[in-house]
This record gives sequence, structure tokens and C-alpha cells, in this order.
Amino acid sequence: MLLKSAFDREARINALDVGCGLGFLSWLIRRTFPQGKVTCIDTFKGDSLSDVSVERAILNFRALRVEDKVTVIQHDLREPIDGSYDS
Repeated sequence: MLLKSAFDREARINALDVGCGLGFLSWLIRRTFPQGKVTCIDTFKGDSLSDVSVERAILNFRALRVEDKVTVIQHDLREPIDGSYDS
């Protein structure tokens, strides 16, 4: 994983997962960097995945016990997002 080689495991990275879907990549980032935070954005619309929603992503993060360091935002991916991110 590119992030793993660029940052120390204990780094407090601030990652942005664009098009997060149900959050697998976000969970993987949190698992790799336990001190980091992840912002997950997606439109949560369309036919790419069935049963994708903000609520479902949040439930997944709760079940995986990472919801304290993950923020889920429904956002039009064609529009800019505020914030500063390491990856």
C-alpha cells in the first residue's frame, strides 16, 4: 500500500476516501494507521452498488469499531470539498 510506505504506522494522517461506497478502503486505512482519521465521501446514489447509503456505511464502521475516527459525508463528487488531507 502506497500510504503505508509514505507514512509511519503511528502517523496521525488525515485521509480522504473519495467514492467510499460501503467503506472498505476507509476501514483498511484506519486499520493500517490507528491514530489517523478518514473522511469518506460519496454521492450514495446510482446503480454501482446495491444497498449503498450513508446509514449503511456508518453501520459498517460501527460494526468494525472504527466510527470514532471516520466521518461519512454525502457529497456531489463533482464539487470541491473543504479541508486539508494527507492522501
